[in-house]
Amino acid sequence: MKELSPTWFAETFQFLTEYLPPDKPQPNLLEKFSNTGIIEPKEGVMLAGSRAALAAVTDPEAAFTTRGAVKIGNQRPHIPQQTDPPDHAKYRKLLDQLFSPKRMNSVESEIFTRANTLIDAFIDRGECNFTDEFAEPFPGMVFLDLLGLPQADRPQLQQMADAIFHPGEGITTDVAEITRIQNAGGQQIYDYFGAAIEERRKSPREDMLTGFIGSEIDGRRLTTEEILDICFTLVIGGLDTVKATLTQCMAFLGQNPSHRQRLVDEPGVIPQAIEELLRWETPAAVSFRRSTKDQEVLGCPMREGQLVVLSFGGANVDPEAFPDGMTVDFDRKPNRHLAFGSGIHRCLGSHLARRELNVALQEWHRRIPEWSLKTGTNLTSSMPIRTIANLELVW
Repeated sequence: MKELSPTWFAETFQFLTEYLPPDKPQPNLLEKFSNTGIIEPKEGVMLAGSRAALAAVTDPEAAFTTRGAVKIGNQRPHIPQQTDPPDHAKYRKLLDQLFSPKRMNSVESEIFTRANTLIDAFIDRGECNFTDEFAEPFPGMVFLDLLGLPQADRPQLQQMADAIFHPGEGITTDVAEITRIQNAGGQQIYDYFGAAIEERRKSPREDMLTGFIGSEIDGRRLTTEEILDICFTLVIGGLDTVKATLTQCMAFLGQNPSHRQRLVDEPGVIPQAIEELLRWETPAAVSFRRSTKDQEVLGCPMREGQLVVLSFGGANVDPEAFPDGMTVDFDRKPNRHLAFGSGIHRCLGSHLARRELNVALQEWHRRIPEWSLKTGTNLTSSMPIRTIANLELVW
C-alpha cells in the first residue's frame, strides 16, 4: 500500500477545518451527511459520518486498517491504536486491565484531591482561565500520577502533546513547517520516555511505567520500542482529550444556564449529563482508516489505500441512531454515542476519562455553583481535538 504524503496531516486538517468547522458543528454535520453516510468532498479523502458507515468501516472483519493511517510525529504505529488483529487483541488484553473500572476506583481519591487542589488556587479570586488553570493541568496531573512521573514534568509533556495536536497554531499554516513541528514533538516524546524507561530498569518503582517493563505478550517481555509506542499513545490520549472535553462541556453549560443549574440541583444526574455532552460535543471528532483493497462500502466505491476519515461527531447526530439528536437531553437513555470511538480501536482510556469528567463537574458545581462565562470570552475551537484555548469564567 502506497504511503501517504508526509504532510498529509496538515493538509487534511486544513481542509477538514474549512469543510467541517469545529465551532457549533452539529447542524453542519447533520446537513453534510443527511443524504448519505459516506461522501468524498476532496479527491483522495472519504468522510464517513453515519452510524452505519462507521460500523461498516470499524468492523474487525472489514477490509480497513489503522496502520499507516496516521503519522503525527510517530516513527512507528501507536500501540494499540494503530495495530490490527491479531496483534491488537494481545496489546489490548495487557493494557485494558491497567485502565479498567476497578483500577480507576483505586485512584479515585487521588483524582478528587487533584481537582480540589486546583480549585483551591483560584476559588477566592472569583474568576479563572478555565483552560489554563483547570482543564489542562487536571488530566495532566492524573496522568503523571498513574505513570509515576514527576509533576514538575507536566508542562514539558504538555508542550509535546501540543506539538502533535496543535502544531504551529496561530503562528503558521505552512504544511511543511507544521509537519516539522510534529516530528520534533514526537522525537521529544520518544527521548523523554526512553530516558524514563532506562531509569526504571535501574531503579524499579511501584508505577505503571515499571509495570510495562515487566509485562509480557506471547511469552516474551515487551521491547523498548513497544513500550515507547504505548507511551506515545498515552501522552497524546491522556493530556489533550479530557482537556478539550472539559472546555467544551463548560462552554456549553455557560451558554445554557438551565442545564448548568440542573447539575447544581441534581448532582446525581452528572454521569448522564456527561454522556450526553460527550455525544453532543464529541471533542475527539475524527479518526482515520485506510482501505486495504478495492471495495464498495454502503454503495460507495473505495480504492486500495483510500484514506477514510471517520466523523464521530456526524455519527453522534445521525437521525437513524438519535431521532432527536439535535436536542441536548441529560435524561437520554440509552445513549450509545461514539465519542470514544467505535470498534476494537475504541478509546483505551475511556474509563479514566469518564472518572475525571465526573469528578471535575461534581466538585466544580459543589464548590462553585453560580458561575458564568466572562463577557467577551472567545469560544472558538481548534482542530483536530476541539479545544477552546482560553475559556474564561467568573463567579
